[in-house]
Amino acid sequence: MSDTPYIRYPAVRGDQLALVTDDDIWVGSVERGEMWRLGSERARVRHPRFSPDGRWLAWTSSAAGAPEVWVAAVGGGQARRLTYWGDPMTHVVGWHPDGRVVATSATGQPYSSSTWAWAVPLDGGAAQRLPYGPVSAVAFGRGGGAPGEGGGVLLGVDRHPTGASGWKRYRGGTAGKIWIDRDASGRFERFATQLDGQLEDPAWVGDRVVLLSDHEGWANVYSFAPDGSDLRRHTDHGDCYARDADSDGERVVYTAAGDLWLLDGLAADSTPRRLDVRLASARRGRAPYTLDPAGAIARVAPDRSGRGSALTVRGAAVWLTHRG
Repeated sequence: MSDTPYIRYPAVRGDQLALVTDDDIWVGSVERGEMWRLGSERARVRHPRFSPDGRWLAWTSSAAGAPEVWVAAVGGGQARRLTYWGDPMTHVVGWHPDGRVVATSATGQPYSSSTWAWAVPLDGGAAQRLPYGPVSAVAFGRGGGAPGEGGGVLLGVDRHPTGASGWKRYRGGTAGKIWIDRDASGRFERFATQLDGQLEDPAWVGDRVVLLSDHEGWANVYSFAPDGSDLRRHTDHGDCYARDADSDGERVVYTAAGDLWLLDGLAADSTPRRLDVRLASARRGRAPYTLDPAGAIARVAPDRSGRGSALTVRGAAVWLTHRG
């Protein structure tokens, strides 16, 4: 059996790399490839995102039941829970330029598909709902989305909880869409309307817009000028979907079929390189786990001697002596 990890939800910030595998968050170096376990929750974790200064990592964790926003210092320390929304649609999507975590959630909304973006402070204060309407992704340009500072705001709207990879080649009216505010004026318009496919994971890389699209059959990484011109295709995955793209404004990291890939730039001739990572901490995914079977016994049939019984426990037939 291969010990190669199946990787999801990567994030990059300079040489810093974060990813999810083995039901935990791992952090390490892009170039060295060594990764260390940041958490120890044995819970579903998703969507790690580095803060703009690289000091903090926020992610979505179900350690307390429903998915919530958690944060920890990249250098180590106790993870802290920042939200108590109790909403199953909560996702960390990035960071606000002012240092708050940005998460989407349907908390307070009548429908689970109506997820709004919230800015969550690190000091435990009240989260602020951002004025973008129902969205699934938010990305700020180099100017932080401030008028006159350069760089605008990108919004993703995706009605499917697993994204394009779970709704392959869907072309209906609720397919993923991108909206853009190029000059941070507060006025948004549809972006990349010439693509007949699902669009997701928008980001700014320099002065270009990068996103995932499956308009050619399989999801790959594409980029545009902010006015929607100069379309470039940067990857060529023809047997699986590119997924979970993230960018630090210079490079793009994503996964495909559980492998980790990195684009060092968006030049017309740029090609991705596969990153090999080494998990330096102990693996737990295949470690034996002791269970208490008392609450999982479905049926008991004693034998005629009374010395033993056949039991059904967690789908398996087990013979157990009464003395044992």
